[in-house]
Amino acid sequence: MSRDTVLPFALAAGFTLGCIGIQSARKHPDAVTLVLVLLLGLLASAYVGRLGQLNPPRNADALEASHVWTPLLLHPTL
Repeated sequence: MSRDTVLPFALAAGFTLGCIGIQSARKHPDAVTLVLVLLLGLLASAYVGRLGQLNPPRNADALEASHVWTPLLLHPTL
């Protein structure tokens, strides 16, 4: 079968499995809440972990302002 034929069937199968999962999850609201809280915690820890990987500058040149707006913000007439 060509890709044009397989793709709609794969999308329909994924949609159907999603609907079955949602219908079965309605019977266990506590488990759904637990899974959503765990996913939120995982996303939050990944976000904080990504922000925590700041690399300090290694030489004096790296300490200089590298952003275009920094000189404008420090200008005395602004």
